[in-house]
Amino acid sequence: SNSRAYKILGGAPATEITFRLPGYRWEHIQVGEKQVLALTCLTPISETKTRITQIFWSDHWVFSLAKPFLRLGVIAFLKQDGGMVNLQNEGLRYDPALIWIDDADKQAKWYQQLKREWTKSRAEGRAFENPVKPAVLRWKS
Repeated sequence: SNSRAYKILGGAPATEITFRLPGYRWEHIQVGEKQVLALTCLTPISETKTRITQIFWSDHWVFSLAKPFLRLGVIAFLKQDGGMVNLQNEGLRYDPALIWIDDADKQAKWYQQLKREWTKSRAEGRAFENPVKPAVLRWKS
């Protein structure tokens, strides 16, 4: 749980995550008067490789103090995420039926809807119609 980390930062966070296709993720965490901003970019290198670039910024003093430790943690986290993506891709090669958890997997479901609509609109020679409707998602991690 992240609750201990948030206590150090000064309380319960308000988090907004924005995704932009093809591969940008903006995260804005507000904790009291302080904030953390994170940008994650996915850049295709080849058919089978993608570069993950992540940038963080915060005006909270804890991040300046803990920077060396946070850097190691972020590197380990990204390696772990990359390993999971590789495992998922290996499993997806067999075209399994996917089981989705509603809010927690909503972003992945949206991505699949967007991908299908993009492919269909190109094949039919028509304008892309966004199939995703605005929503507020709630879950704990």
